[in-house]
Amino acid sequence: MFYIITTHAVEQYIKRFCPDKNHQEAKQDIQRDLQYSKSDVKSFFGDKTRSLGDVRFVIKDENVCVTVLPSHTDSDQEESDFLKEAHASAEENIKNEIVKTEQTILTIKNEKSKLSIQLNELNNRIQDLKNRLKEINLISTFNER
Repeated sequence: MFYIITTHAVEQYIKRFCPDKNHQEAKQDIQRDLQYSKSDVKSFFGDKTRSLGDVRFVIKDENVCVTVLPSHTDSDQEESDFLKEAHASAEENIKNEIVKTEQTILTIKNEKSKLSIQLNELNNRIQDLKNRLKEINLISTFNER
């Protein structure tokens, strides 16, 4: 199976297991190790985990490696801290997106109002021009008699 490996997982792998590796090398190691890893107990938050030696991979959505933990019991607290931070970050991003979207809606409403005014002005202009055309036609008809 091919796994998607998050930047956080690569960073944690480098920090905890291979500080001498660069990002690409560590990512390749994780991909390879996941192929040989064995399914393990559920994580602190009920996510699937896979283990190989002293390394525990936390998997979401069947094939996304979200973090890499040591296999010791303190890793549950580390995972909990990471997930709390990730949830807080996601919540903040969503709140920011809501604010931006609301601002866009207000901008569109303002533009719509301006366009509505312009539309009315143009319709009035057309009506004025039609009235002038009628007047010209009446005068022309009157002069021909």
